[in-house]
Parts: sequence; structure tokens; C-alpha cells
Amino acid sequence: MRSNIKILFVSLLTSIFCLAASAQVPTPTSQLEFEEYEWDFGTIKEVDGPVSHTFKVKNTSDKPAIFERVITTCGCTTPTYPRTPIYAGKEGEITITYNPADRPGRFTKTITIITGNGKNRDVLTIKGVVTARPKTVEDEYPFLLAQDLRADKAHLSFGYVKQGGTKSMTIRLINTSNKPLTIEQEWLVKSDYLTVAVPQTIAPRKKATITLTYDLSSKTKYGLLSDQLRLKVNGKAALLPINTDGTGVDDLSKMSKKTAPLMLLSSGFVNFGKSKAGSPLNKTITITNTGASPLIIRNVQCRANSRTSLKEGDQIEAGKSMEMTVSLVPEAGETGSVFGSIVIISNDPDRPMREIRINANIE
Repeated sequence: MRSNIKILFVSLLTSIFCLAASAQVPTPTSQLEFEEYEWDFGTIKEVDGPVSHTFKVKNTSDKPAIFERVITTCGCTTPTYPRTPIYAGKEGEITITYNPADRPGRFTKTITIITGNGKNRDVLTIKGVVTARPKTVEDEYPFLLAQDLRADKAHLSFGYVKQGGTKSMTIRLINTSNKPLTIEQEWLVKSDYLTVAVPQTIAPRKKATITLTYDLSSKTKYGLLSDQLRLKVNGKAALLPINTDGTGVDDLSKMSKKTAPLMLLSSGFVNFGKSKAGSPLNKTITITNTGASPLIIRNVQCRANSRTSLKEGDQIEAGKSMEMTVSLVPEAGETGSVFGSIVIISNDPDRPMREIRINANIE
């Protein structure tokens, strides 16, 4: 019995405290009353452009109401509202415009109206479904390689290319003219690892494909791969070249992570800050092999004013560390922000490529 009385007493106290707390923080009431708080545009077409709806509102209070702020959840939604007060008992309106450009599919957007010195908020909602506009040739093939020849891409990033294998990517072409196009290729930057299959001709208003392949099946290449070629269309050089890049790494797909090496750098970014011209800019970075087998440095590439003591073929035994010197060497007379980087390729299966970025402000 005493237990029940105790529970009842605690419940009453809790209720009293809750009521007291709610009394201390009054819930603000809006000055505004809208005819509707939500509008469904239904299905609209992207090609038809922006759509609008006007929400009618009445000030139901005895004080003037001012739209202090109107917040939208997207730049695609634009409010138009009165900048002067809506007086007591009077009506006003706010027009919401939605721009469906490049936004196919279903949408729901909210508009928050703040009044009463920031205390009151009214939320309006618009929604609908946008039917996508038909894609044009320019949409599907945005790159103009040459007159009458367009492509869906002008740059291909192959990512990792494994030793002993190949990796291919394609570029789609379209002849937009009413005459056949003859296609040739010329190399601007050529490695020994990229092969290209280019169609000799493309019929009027027809499509074709270029296949580009990095081939490491018979040649070994660790590190960065980079090529650039340009097409000739009816004997004339194309306006836009095609660029490719990738990184040659070991095929580590069969290596067990339990027995694999693992590279840990003490720093992946070196900032020398403000430095006097001609002063040495050197820093020591520690590489630790936290894995279970030897870490082998396959390739080291210093780019843009960078130097390092680390070299191809260096090995770090499991659980051991090695120090490497990283240097930034600005060109003679170079001042201002100077950047460099060092790319390290190893047999770490998790991250076979690591990059150390370097910079300084030379005065």
C-alpha cells in the first residue's frame, strides 16, 4: 500500500514539474493564417521552365505582421513576398517559384517564414514530379573534338592498372554532319603502354567508339601513366585533344591482408610556411611497415620542385621503420606559393599509391 502511495506521489510531482516547465516556456502563436500550407504542382515538364504558386495569408492578430526572413531549402525555390507590414485583419500573399531545370524526378521543398521578432515560424511546402526534358546531342556528347565530331568524354582516368594485365575504357563519338568523316590519330604525348583503336570512318549521323587500353601484360610499369592524343578529321587536326592517365601497381588481389605489408606515413603533408629564398627546405618523414611482410618501394616520382632520399627498391621489414628526407627546391628567383609532391608506389594492397604534398611561401 505504501509502495502504491509513493508511486502516486512521485507521479504527481513529475506532472507538476512538467506543467511548471511548460508554463515557463510559452509556445509562440503565429500572427498569420494561410489558406493552405501545402501545394502539389503534380507532374510538370522540365522543358516548360519554372512554375509558381501564390499562397494567400491573413494577419489574424491585432499587430502588424512583417515577413522578417523567408528561408528556402534550395536555390531552385524563389519566394516573392511583401516587404511592407500586413496590418491587423488585412490579407497578403507570397508567391513561390520552383525552377525544375536539371532536377528531374520527385521533389519536396519547404519555405519557412519568420515573423514576430524571430519568435514565430510558418512553414509552407511545395511538391511535385518533374518530367525530364529529352536529351540533346550536346547533352550526350558535350565535347566538340572537331567540327561535326563530338565525344562524350575527352579525358579518361584509368585508376590502378595491374601488372600482368590490361585495362580498357571507351569514348563514344558521333558524326553530326551529313557527310562521312575520315578519322586518323596523332600522338602528342605517348607512352609505351597505351593502345588505341580508332574507327577509320564514321558515316553521316552515325555513332562510333574509340577503345583505349593500358597494357601491362608483357611490360612492367610502376607509377604514373600519362598519354595525350589528337584526332585528325578529314585531314584536319581536332580542336580538343584526348588525355588519359592511370597508375601502374602490383596485382595484389590474391595477397592475404593478414600477411600483407602496410605503409604508415608520419605525415602526408609538409608545410614549410614562410621561408627565405635560398634557404634549405628539408623535413624528415618516417615510414613504418605495420604489416606482416616486407614493404617494397616499387617507384618514387618527384613532381614540381620536389626531392626525396627514398628510392625505388627500398624495403622495410615488418614492424620496422625508415626515415626519408623530403625537400622542396624552388626554381631560381621563384617567390610566393610554391608547391610540390612525391608519389610513392609500394606493394601495400590497401593503398598502393601514396602522395606526400609539399608547399612553402617563399619571400
